[in-house]
Amino acid sequence: MQKLKTKEFWIGLLAFVIGLVGIAVVIMQICNVNRVGSKFWSQAEAYTGDAVPSGYSYLTYYTNITLLLFCFYAIVKFVAILCDIKKLKEGLNNRYLLMFLAVNELLVMIVYVTMMFVFNFQTFKYAPTPHNFHDIGVSMYKHFFVTIFAAVYCFSLIKKDKKRVELKKCLWFILYPVFYYILVQIIGRTCYEYDWFPYPFFATKQIWLNLFGSLDSFNFSKAFGLLFACGVVILTIYILAIVICCAICRRLQQNQRSRMIKEVRDAKAKN
Repeated sequence: MQKLKTKEFWIGLLAFVIGLVGIAVVIMQICNVNRVGSKFWSQAEAYTGDAVPSGYSYLTYYTNITLLLFCFYAIVKFVAILCDIKKLKEGLNNRYLLMFLAVNELLVMIVYVTMMFVFNFQTFKYAPTPHNFHDIGVSMYKHFFVTIFAAVYCFSLIKKDKKRVELKKCLWFILYPVFYYILVQIIGRTCYEYDWFPYPFFATKQIWLNLFGSLDSFNFSKAFGLLFACGVVILTIYILAIVICCAICRRLQQNQRSRMIKEVRDAKAKN
């Protein structure tokens, strides 16, 4: 068993608790679902309302999937630290695994904030009710607290790695959002009583309704162009996030090496 007074243990314990809370939040959303059947729900309402077709629909949100990835990582990592499983810890400290988690958590925060401005989301609209305070708390926890903690946690581990992070290897991360988009398209068109997608930029009518409020002036070509533009913007943001995260990690690794060299020189000078 790992000694309980080490810095690694306490940071791992904090990540473990954050991971448990994150999983609990997603389970709570699944169980307390506001579901409306197709006979009460038009397609237009399905694209602009708050209800989802199934509790498990919450598992199609990019935020929740990415949140769960980090939560499970944090739990397994703490077990490895607690039981001092060296090979498992080494595997979990892989710089590309850590970079993958950091990039996607930061993307969750960036895209969420962007969508609030572009699509006028009312997530933070104030109302002095327990339900509203709960929604604000959950949103803040998932989109800001966990994302920032995960990024800092992962960067702090990457900087200790002696090998440099290679950008060309990190670009493989793009397969994750691409696979996610394909999977959600299949689920949204086949698994529910009506077509439903977690985000406005996944269907032509959905993005048109969120931007213009009705389908009276719907134009498929223009709507498809909007979807394409959103896809290009998000993919560009994703690539920029990878590039920026790589630059940050390289700087941190360089500073860490410089610090270690200085400590060795100081030690030699004292002797």
